Parts: sequence; C-alpha cells; structure tokens
Amino acid sequence: MILQNLRRRLGQLRSRERQLRAFWGLSRWVVVALAALAAACLIDYGIDRLSETPRAVRWTLSGLLGVVAVVGLAKLLRPTFTRLPDDQLALWVEDKHPQLQHRLITVVQMHRDDADLRGVSTKLVEVVGEEAKRQTDSIPFASVADHSRLKRGMVWLVPALLIAGGIFAWKPALIGSLVARQFGADIEVPRRVRLEPLHAALVRPSGERVTLEFKVQAADLDIDELGTLWVRPVNQPTDAYELKFDRKADDGSAIYSAEVVGATVDLDYWARVDDGRTKNAGRVTIVPRPAVNEQHAKVLLPSYCGLTPSGRRYEVPQSQGDVVGIPGSSAAITIKTQKPIKKAWLQLLGPDAKWSPRSPDEAVLETDRRVVEMTVDKDGTSAAGMFDLKADETSFRIHVEDEFGFRNQPAPRRSVRLIPEESPQVTLLKDLYLPSGKLSADVPLEDFEVDGMPLVVGWPVRVIYYASGPYGLGQAWFLYRIQRVSEGSSGEAVEEEKWIRVPMVEVKGSEKTGPFDFRRGAFLYSPESQPVDFFAAPSNDPEKTLGRTQGGGRYIFHTKKAIDLKGQPLSIKEGDRIEYCVEVFADKNGDRSRPVARSEVRTQLFVDLAAWMKWEREVRSEETRIRQIDAKQRGLYSD
Repeated sequence: MILQNLRRRLGQLRSRERQLRAFWGLSRWVVVALAALAAACLIDYGIDRLSETPRAVRWTLSGLLGVVAVVGLAKLLRPTFTRLPDDQLALWVEDKHPQLQHRLITVVQMHRDDADLRGVSTKLVEVVGEEAKRQTDSIPFASVADHSRLKRGMVWLVPALLIAGGIFAWKPALIGSLVARQFGADIEVPRRVRLEPLHAALVRPSGERVTLEFKVQAADLDIDELGTLWVRPVNQPTDAYELKFDRKADDGSAIYSAEVVGATVDLDYWARVDDGRTKNAGRVTIVPRPAVNEQHAKVLLPSYCGLTPSGRRYEVPQSQGDVVGIPGSSAAITIKTQKPIKKAWLQLLGPDAKWSPRSPDEAVLETDRRVVEMTVDKDGTSAAGMFDLKADETSFRIHVEDEFGFRNQPAPRRSVRLIPEESPQVTLLKDLYLPSGKLSADVPLEDFEVDGMPLVVGWPVRVIYYASGPYGLGQAWFLYRIQRVSEGSSGEAVEEEKWIRVPMVEVKGSEKTGPFDFRRGAFLYSPESQPVDFFAAPSNDPEKTLGRTQGGGRYIFHTKKAIDLKGQPLSIKEGDRIEYCVEVFADKNGDRSRPVARSEVRTQLFVDLAAWMKWEREVRSEETRIRQIDAKQRGLYSD
C-alpha cells in the first residue's frame, strides 16, 4: 500500500509535468508557425506585385510551411510524450525537499523489479517505506514541477497573437487572401482593377475555337491598354493570349475578349488587365462523348441456392464483365463513366434465327432481344442494372448518354453464357484404425488410415466421407447392396443387387461439439463411436459468402439391420461383400432436376472373428515395422 500510494502521487507529478511541457511546446510552436506563415505571405505578395506567382512557387511555399509546422510540432512536443521514470520524479521531489534525506528514492529503487535486496532486511525496507510515507504525506508532489513555464509560454504566445491580430485588422481582405493562398486556395490578391469572366463556366464541343470574355471595372481604366489571358489545357503547358477591349457593357463596364484555339481537353484560364486579375481560374469544359471506364458484373445465384440472413441472393463476381451463370440466375451490371451521365441502358443481344454462317469461322450475327434500363446514381458517374439470364441471349452492350445527348461510341460488348449447374463432389475417406482406442496428440491422423479392413459378420460399417459443391449441399444418402457368394460356386459372386437407399440425418454443430474436422468426418469432441450422418458447413460470413459448400460425415451403418429391396431383413454370411457409396444432392428437398453426385463405390468383405484378428495382427506388425524404420532414419540424420 505504501508503494502504491507513492507511485500514485509520483504519477500526479508526471501528469503535471506532461501538461506543462505540452503548454510550453505548443506556445512556442504557435509562434514559429505564425512566423513561417508571415514569411510565406510576404514572399507571395512580393512576387505577385510584379507578376502572377507561379504555381510551383506557391506549392513550394505551402510545402515548406507544412514541413516547418510538422517538424516544429514534432520537435517541440516530443518531450511531452517522453515518459519520466519514477526514479527521476523521486529525485525531483527530494531536490525540492532535502529533509527527505533520500528516503523517497530509496523506497522507489528498493521496489524496482530488478532491485538486488540480498543482505537487506525486510524490516528495514518496511521501516524506510513508512518513514518516506510519513514525511511525504504533507508534500504535494505536483507542485514540484516547474510552473514557470506557464509564464514563459504566455510571454511567447500573447505578443505573437496580438501582432498577428493587429496585422489582420489593418488589412483584413489582403491578409486573408494571402493566408488562404498559402493553404492552397486559388484566389486573387485584391487590386485596383476588378476583373471577372463574363461566363465563368463554359461548355464547348471538342476541337472548336472558344471566345473568352471578361468584364473589367475601374475608376480610370484606359480601354487602349491591353491585357493578358493565360490558358492552361489540363496537364499541358500554359499559353498566353492578348486580351483586347471589345465593347462596352450595359452597366458601363468594359468587355475584354480573346479567341482561343480549339482543344480536346478542358481548359483552365485566368487573366490580367493592369493590376486587376481574375479571382479564380475559369473553366472551359471540352465535352467528349461519355465513355464507360469501368464495368463490373456479378451473378445473383438462384434463391434455391440459399439466401443471406437479410433475405438477399448470394453474389458471385464475374471476370472482365462477362457473365456466366446457372439456370435461374440474374446478372447485376455496374458501370462507371469518366463524366456524369443522364441515362444508361443495356441492350441484350442473341443469335439471329434467320442467319446461317457461310463458313465455320464466321462470327455469329446477333439481333436485339430486349432493352434493360439502368439506374443512374446521384453523382451521375455510375449506373446499375439487372437482368435474368436467358438461353437465347448471348451478349449485351452498355449504352450511356450525357446531359448534352452525346452517346458513347463504341458501346462496350460483353458475353452472356448460361451453363448447367456443376455437380457436387463426394469422396470416401480412408477408415481409421485406432489400436489404442484414441488418438495421440503427437501422432498425425494419417498414421491410423487403413485400406481393406474386413468386417466381422454383424459388425457395423463406418463410412467417412467429404463432399463439396459450388452451389451448396442439400442432403445425403447412404447406398448399399450385398454381394452374396453362392454355396458351392467357388467364390464367384452372384448377379449384382440394386442399391438400397438410406437417408442420412443432417447434424448441426454447436459449442459443445466443437468445430467440424473434415478429415475425421466428425466434430472435434465427437466420440469415435458417435455417428455424424451429414454435416454441411455454414458460411463464415453469411451476408457475403454462400454456405454449405463443404460438408461430410461419419455414417455408421449397422449391418444387423440391413434389409433388401422389399424391406425384408438380410442374413449376411462369411464371404459376402457389402458395396456402398454416398450420394449427395445439391437440393435440400432432393429435387433431381438439380445435380446429384455419388462417391466411388467401396467394398468390404465379411469374415469371421479369427480372420479379422489375423488381419489386425498383420496391421499391428506392419505399423510397428514402419515406426521402427522411421525412428532409425530420424536417428541416422539427426546430426
């Protein structure tokens, strides 16, 4: 408790010191920033008195101002973020209060994690701590900090703010414009002559000449005086034109004009007559035809594949904007244009029924099928549309139109393809033979996989399988049939029976079962004897990703309950064989109009207990031999 009390009070001193350092650093930083800003404004004003300050110079000034501000702030505030150790804080307190006679620093150092207290009495440590607490109870640790920095900071800050405020009050318009220019504002420094474009924003077709006009107002303007017009095509050098008096306006002001050659890109322009300049750069928009810069397509899977928790269909992104989907799917098309548009639509095309190719290499002639209107977003630069996939439609074109009625040329074309739904994949996994009755944590699961394990008559069949389907897994069935060996037939099997089908019960996972292990066909905490008929893994992100695309199970079929096709019990004998496989439906309701897949067929022989025990001894012997070889190899290469 004594140490916690002292550390808490030292923490108060640390907090006070941080606050004083922050104020001292910020006050000096404000002075430095104001000085740098004043220097940048003075340089800009000096250049602007003679000619337009080059953009490169203004960007350089703004950049230097930013560097000075950031570096100064980092340098002056760095002490604020430096953590002061308890030892140093304790020394400060003892320096201000020598009557402590180093008791405080002794307590702090004796309770450090790396303190070496060998030979030091525990009682002594307690006594020193109690004395330090008693002597420091009346000492406000926070008052030890150097509060003179408050006064020094005010000495720096107040005069600087008063000077800055006085200069701004003297010429608010001039100072305001200079300051704004340092922060990237493209405005004009106030002058005697007022100059503004007659039409600040113009729209002209690409390649045609453009006439720019300006209204000039001044008390004693000489109309014979020429001005200068600067025009800068986007991403190109600036050109200068002679600006001449053209006519008088109705309000008595003068209209100056200049003709600019045609351009294929937008033009920024500004002008000067005498000391008057345009406040902001004007813009001539050279209107190109709209073009589709980006196009994205995604397929909305049919609702029978499942819906998201919010009730939406799952989406599959499409490559390069082409659309490939299964029956019942829809295509969602989104586009972006290089300029705002007012209208967009999709033109669906399909093969012309009357067209016959003259050669195998001749392209298919397509005709219009239908038009799907797209919804244009508020910003006008993107649009979206959706259409259902149909077998007689093989492509679509994207058309857009801007506010001036110009359409994109050529319209992008993308293919549409309707494909059959891909079937699920089902694989029977190798059975696991566990001699010890349980898995060892340091032994790989593959060490217990076996092939060709026979069955004792009456024993159950354990089937481990894995299934996957790109459009989901619906339900699973176990199929089996018994191949009997006829008496006196020298081991030749009789004619194959038809499959007997047994539905598998779907199992859900929970926190108690743990995650599903696809290698074992069971949950992490499932006992080895517990069946997991069929499990379809849910999506990790149900709102974005389709679930049930992976699954599997560990089905246990009790051969004592085997029946024939007529529902009568089967009597299985030694030498009989059981053939089995797993059938998985893509559809939850078992609709065979959707794909169904079967695994490979596996066969196991029924034997008596003595034959099975012989097989087991062979497996044990083989396993032991493999482990011995593995151990020898590890020892051989261990160096």
